[in-house]
Amino acid sequence: MILITGSTGGLGKETINALLKLIPAQQIVALARDPEKAIDFSNAGITVKKGDYSSYESLPAAFSGVDKLLMVSAPAFSDQSLEVNTIRAAKDAGVKYIVYTGIQRKQGSTWVIPGVTERDLQMEKLLAASGMSYTIVHNALYLDVLPFLLGNSVIKKGVLFPSGTGRAAVATRSDLGEALARIIIAEHIYPQHITLSNSQSWSVTDIALLLSKITETDVPVIELSQDEYIAYQEQSGIPPFYAKFAADWAAAMKAGEFEETDPLLENILGRKPIGLETFLREMYKPLLQI
Repeated sequence: MILITGSTGGLGKETINALLKLIPAQQIVALARDPEKAIDFSNAGITVKKGDYSSYESLPAAFSGVDKLLMVSAPAFSDQSLEVNTIRAAKDAGVKYIVYTGIQRKQGSTWVIPGVTERDLQMEKLLAASGMSYTIVHNALYLDVLPFLLGNSVIKKGVLFPSGTGRAAVATRSDLGEALARIIIAEHIYPQHITLSNSQSWSVTDIALLLSKITETDVPVIELSQDEYIAYQEQSGIPPFYAKFAADWAAAMKAGEFEETDPLLENILGRKPIGLETFLREMYKPLLQI
């Protein structure tokens, strides 16, 4: 049996949808704090178990009979006891292999994205100390979050994301979810640290050029400081906390944290991952009909 935590979140759903195409539904367990939100999985024949990561007592029974656990990282800034409880319960229940989803970072980097990288580093220590077999998957920055990072007025006002000349080998949640599904069902165990990133990396200049091509308008790159970007996001209606969080990702991209490409994602998928132009064309194609 394979259990997926965070099953009702974006990456968890994509992974389970991919698993349904690869193995029988009866071999999949979806863990959810609120099983009502996972009713579609139940209807597909998947076993949905209730589990609250903040409560260790709710987890061992849910993990009973599970051989492999795909542990989708908890939301940024959430209590790190969630991971502690999950690993402890998995070990106590006899889970043989854990795959944990972290964030891509440059090799040897000490860069910190508040609320994110500290969690990954803590997880590395916890998993190493657990004595269990595990793989930490360093996922690329999601293509899916670009519309939020770029803002609603990117076509009219230009690309204002303050990442300088930094590049990112961004990938879609759907491609990452499919790769995770294939990793967790593989007969072999993957190395303890792997990176899933696109086969190409892009900068904000590339984004602007592609948006200009797609919309047949001039979409420039507007250089802003971190503070100016935060102010711009807040003026667009984004709460200050989220505006600052977006700026932290821009700073990490500027520092090259997401620039390294890796062939593994393409190799696992057996095809080219969805690229920036394909994603932007799908996202902004309604503008072509205006």
